[in-house]
Amino acid sequence: TRLPTVGTRAPTRLPTVGGSCKDSGTKFLLTTDQGVRKKRSCNWVGKNNSDKRCGYKNVASHCPDTCNQCAAYKCADSARKFVKWGKNDKPKSCDWVKRKPNKLAHRCDMKGFRATCRASCNYVGNGLSC
Repeated sequence: TRLPTVGTRAPTRLPTVGGSCKDSGTKFLLTTDQGVRKKRSCNWVGKNNSDKRCGYKNVASHCPDTCNQCAAYKCADSARKFVKWGKNDKPKSCDWVKRKPNKLAHRCDMKGFRATCRASCNYVGNGLSC
């Protein structure tokens, strides 16, 4: 006779300290060991080896939920350069978003920018406001 098998569940995410927050929806640029710049997302950070990936320079500021760093970054701008959605877009930064006060509202309304430049855009979402 065979014993019944018990299914295993995927591990659950530990609660974050300091409340909930949201990862950026934009892709950021990461330079590989070979010097190649690649576009990466917070989903990529969380898929494999997230402890190592969250340790890359400023990745936690871009992906605070994935990296369990909400207390530090939930109301802070991402320090990573990021790209919009087009293939040939030049990298942007939160400094670029806030550079021209007359364009701030428009830039913050661009897809993914408000959750990326949380301080500059006075992010309100996911039950929190900055």
